[in-house]
Amino acid sequence: MRFPGDNPDSQPGQLDAERRSHPGWRLASKPPVRPAPAADASFHGPRGPQARSLTAAAHLWLAKLPPRYQPLALARRHPHIVNQLEALWGSPARLSGYFRELLLSHRLQRAGFSFDVLTELTDLQSLNQQRQRHSRH
Repeated sequence: MRFPGDNPDSQPGQLDAERRSHPGWRLASKPPVRPAPAADASFHGPRGPQARSLTAAAHLWLAKLPPRYQPLALARRHPHIVNQLEALWGSPARLSGYFRELLLSHRLQRAGFSFDVLTELTDLQSLNQQRQRHSRH
């Protein structure tokens, strides 16, 4: 593999070996695994296996939401989050905290959400904020 500025007289593979021996060089692979900080049990309890499907209550909750706010991509990719949203839906203040944790988490091992999932989460966060404002009046 040649890079701009490489010496054209060197043997093929020689530069690759030199680069691999450099302490700052790494193969593109999985990021290093870091231990996760202790989870905040106030929202989701102790960490365990994540739910791989929606609960019956979550299915009903999705059906009751206005179509514009139904998080279908979130339900497909992260059903455990939809299950938790449904469980917290009756507590707008706790739900606000859960949205903050999801969207602004400092946990190192989170890869982040896809754009469509992130959009659905922020839409639901907005709906929750509207519900809180209307309940105060």
